Amino acid sequence: MTTRNPEPTGETQGQTDPSANAGGAKMRGLLSRIHTFDSLSIRDYRLLWLGQLDTSLGQWMDSITRGYLIYHITSSPLQLGLAAAMRGIPLFLFGIVAGALADRSGRKAQLIIAQVTNAALNLILATLVLTDRVQPWHVYVTGFLVGTVQAFQNPTRQILVNDLAGRRHLMNALALNSMAVNSSRAVGPAFAGLLIATIGVHGSYYVQAAMFLLATVWTIQMHIPERSLESARVARESFFQSITGGFAYVRANSNIRTQLILALGPLTLGMPFTNMMPIFAKDVLHGGAQLQGFLLSAFGIGSLMGALVVASIPRAGTLTPCRRSSVLWFSVSRYFSLACRIGFGCP
Repeated sequence: MTTRNPEPTGETQGQTDPSANAGGAKMRGLLSRIHTFDSLSIRDYRLLWLGQLDTSLGQWMDSITRGYLIYHITSSPLQLGLAAAMRGIPLFLFGIVAGALADRSGRKAQLIIAQVTNAALNLILATLVLTDRVQPWHVYVTGFLVGTVQAFQNPTRQILVNDLAGRRHLMNALALNSMAVNSSRAVGPAFAGLLIATIGVHGSYYVQAAMFLLATVWTIQMHIPERSLESARVARESFFQSITGGFAYVRANSNIRTQLILALGPLTLGMPFTNMMPIFAKDVLHGGAQLQGFLLSAFGIGSLMGALVVASIPRAGTLTPCRRSSVLWFSVSRYFSLACRIGFGCP
């Protein structure tokens, strides 16, 4: 005798499939473990991060626009190098002084002054280009002032990351700041090249000025917390005591000293090849500002990809030869597609 299975009741039909419940719970659990953008939930840090993204874009746009401008009006590789040097020298001259000032001054006011000054310099240079009155010395002077502003702006932002994100979210906030800088390096040059090709050099500088003013609006809205006890103690030290204390710490800590030396080598002997990009774009690859921007963006994307690869490999030192070989192959490349592929492969 056969038996029939009972028909399901209405209550049984209305119940949710247990496997679906399990899948939903698993997905919610996975999402709860993803903390990539946790720091952006903090309002004041979110405003600081937006300003970081904005000013980083402006700085990379200035790098390509300034190089294109000086090479366009002089056709001199020497003056191209001098213009880049005038923008970079203040970072070495005033970096330590700027860090000591950031420890004891109004950090928000220092950031606002730096951004407004940068916007004003961009407006001046854009107007000089638009009225056809720009001279090489204008590029040199504004470049030196832009580098000085950047030297005083960078340490202030680093201190504010710690103040606004807090110890709990500090590592996440620093990672997001790094992501903003690397993303700007990938997008900024291509955007600047497009603006130069379609509007002109003045258009790129007017857009940069607007970006720094927008960053200033975000900075004004930030609420800066009171200084910590340690920060207040440092602020009571004299300038000379802070600077000598920093040198003494580096001299006593071999790990920090080694890292500074390793970082200084590539910055002084390796990275300056990017300042020569207008020569490669115009004289070697027979292109213009747009091609120059794409080349720099390719290297920016390569750096972003390289950072992700290095973060996944226990021994990052094994990737060191990549930059040396990439720069070597780029120097002898005569084709745009090959140069871009080399750029993508250079972390």
